[in-house]
Amino acid sequence: YISDRAHVHMNSTMWETLTDFVIYLGRTGKCEVDQTEKGWFVQFIDRDPAKVAAAEARVKRVATDLDAEERHTRELLRLA
Repeated sequence: YISDRAHVHMNSTMWETLTDFVIYLGRTGKCEVDQTEKGWFVQFIDRDPAKVAAAEARVKRVATDLDAEERHTRELLRLA
């Protein structure tokens, strides 16, 4: 008995093995895939527009803070 009606087995997909599916995910850029001695390491790449925009804003804010700090340091050195 399967509780999830949308449950899909690998044999009903276009990939013959789970390894082929993992390689597909890495090749298409949906996941970061690395094969190690212990097996496959898969990391999802989240490309949500809101999260991407927030990350860009964070980088910009850090750069602005560093610029302000640098200007303040230069001003203190100029006055000294």
